[in-house]
Amino acid sequence: MIGPNRTLLRCVSPSGTIESSSVWLMAEISRVRAGVVAMNLNRLLFPLTLLMVGLAMQACAGVHRHSPTSVDFGPVPESAAEVKPLGVGDRAPLLPVRDGEDREVDLGALYREGPVVLIFYRGGWCPYCTEHLAAMADIDEALEELGVTVLAVSPDSPATIRAGKGEHAFAYRIVSDQDMWLSQGFGVAFRVDDPTMTMLQDYGIDIQAASERRHRMLPVPAVYVIDRSGEVRFAHWEADYRKRLEPNAVLEAVRIVVGSDDG
Repeated sequence: MIGPNRTLLRCVSPSGTIESSSVWLMAEISRVRAGVVAMNLNRLLFPLTLLMVGLAMQACAGVHRHSPTSVDFGPVPESAAEVKPLGVGDRAPLLPVRDGEDREVDLGALYREGPVVLIFYRGGWCPYCTEHLAAMADIDEALEELGVTVLAVSPDSPATIRAGKGEHAFAYRIVSDQDMWLSQGFGVAFRVDDPTMTMLQDYGIDIQAASERRHRMLPVPAVYVIDRSGEVRFAHWEADYRKRLEPNAVLEAVRIVVGSDDG
């Protein structure tokens, strides 16, 4: 047993020098430990390096657009009356939405192609919404002649949108904002309170089933016109879901935008 002075035996070390056995032994143990640590560290760092390279490649490919987790939306308003939507002159956010086939819709590309009309609505279950969307058919031809793309945006999931195509056949594109990222980006999202949830359920409406999410958020009805530069040129929203913008008012707003762009 090695005592406190740690020099019971003396021997020749591999370097040819005379050392106490305990000192040499402890030095060897330290070297072995360092080697083990380095080996384990390399084993750990190698997969981490691969992961970082993969993430960098994804970022360069634009995959970061699919995850708006870096965007601070702030607290979600607790009622429709508390929303603070974007207005004229603001930049339209580029946040992911998906079509009925669960494919991402490139909003930036659509903005660049020509003016875009965004219609935020509560869902296919809302009769006021479907009536308003149906009324928009009166100006479909005029909007098409002006080169305008119309997107109707709701929290309904892609599957819900796909299932409702036969019931509601609209000429424009219906897209899903089931995570409510775009609605929050435009400032039109609010959280549904317990009494309203109960009322909807009493009517047989399950907004969580429609969106396949449990966030309990809806947008206030809103209409935006976005120009080719991505700027909001017209904005209208209404906390009372029973009140909707007349289609002719949308058409007039679009004509003003198109006319100013052409000029």
